[in-house]
Amino acid sequence: MQNAYLVQRSAGSVNRVMPGHTVGVINDDPDDRAEDFRGIAELAEAFTDMVEALTDRHTLRLDVGTLVAVGHRTMPRTQHTGLLLMEEGFAHTVTATSEVPQRLDALRARLGEGPALDALKTNDMVVSGDVDGDPRWPRYGPAAFEELGVRSIACYRLHMGPKHRAALLFTSDWPYAFDELATSVGAIIAAYCSLVLFVEQVLGDRLSHERAAEVHREIGVAVGILLADKALSSGQAYHRLHQASRSLSKSLPEVARHVIEHRTLPRPEPGAGA
Repeated sequence: MQNAYLVQRSAGSVNRVMPGHTVGVINDDPDDRAEDFRGIAELAEAFTDMVEALTDRHTLRLDVGTLVAVGHRTMPRTQHTGLLLMEEGFAHTVTATSEVPQRLDALRARLGEGPALDALKTNDMVVSGDVDGDPRWPRYGPAAFEELGVRSIACYRLHMGPKHRAALLFTSDWPYAFDELATSVGAIIAAYCSLVLFVEQVLGDRLSHERAAEVHREIGVAVGILLADKALSSGQAYHRLHQASRSLSKSLPEVARHVIEHRTLPRPEPGAGA
């Protein structure tokens, strides 16, 4: 239906936007940065809740349930958010903002396919703007749409070490809900969740506000350096950080610290992958 979603157009880009929401459009024209400034402003607004959670002294330690709830409010255009943990080969939802992630998890378990399974086993990030027609999941996609009305999914593997696996799942009933800016924001949220879950599950503790706030500052400073030195848009800077994290198998905070120290993204070690 023509008015089911709004369409914003910019030089060389199209973004579908849910009514009542806005999104920064990545504009590659160096002579026109207006859209980039909009994207930066929207990123700042999106992370307001995250910053407040990290600096809230009413709770001495952060737990993953709290952070998933904050991430749900921060992620543009998401409607349902959940976190899956794989233990001894069995994956299950450990926290969610609604029953939808649990029901999607049940579909995954029943059908043996789905974006969360791909993220847990083979890919660091899995995104689909139309699961119903996505050939990667010929049974899961139609079932997710017909039974739950889910159209868009963004799923991230959480880095916790070789013996622990987890995935963060965002879904929306709108098609093509997660554009480049949204998936970059999701990658930052996933980095925080990785840190919190690693401390909880592997170290048996909870993350201090001081360390969480430090991670937030490191990522923010690294993005600022890339914006200034590489003439990137805000969405492209976040994307570059996440891309380097994935390709080098490093955590996002590690990549951010490298950028702060060297003013450039890390590169593969000589001979790596040879």
